[in-house]
Amino acid sequence: MDRDILDHRILFAIRVIRETLSCTIHEAIDVFVVRYEELRRDCPDDFTVGPEEYGQASTPDRRCTSSENAVCKMEG
Repeated sequence: MDRDILDHRILFAIRVIRETLSCTIHEAIDVFVVRYEELRRDCPDDFTVGPEEYGQASTPDRRCTSSENAVCKMEG
């Protein structure tokens, strides 16, 4: 899961959390956010993208929808 978070594979990380903990999507997002913040604090140089780009879609014209807001707007 950590490697997925560091490599900006958000959906894969959330899926692993859900499968491992047998939790809801909302609980998995909460776990993801906590772990993301820990990794960002403890090993910021291991991330493949900076905090400004993290959670943004890989295509520049796509914007986060309100249903993706919890993951896309973690930094704000």
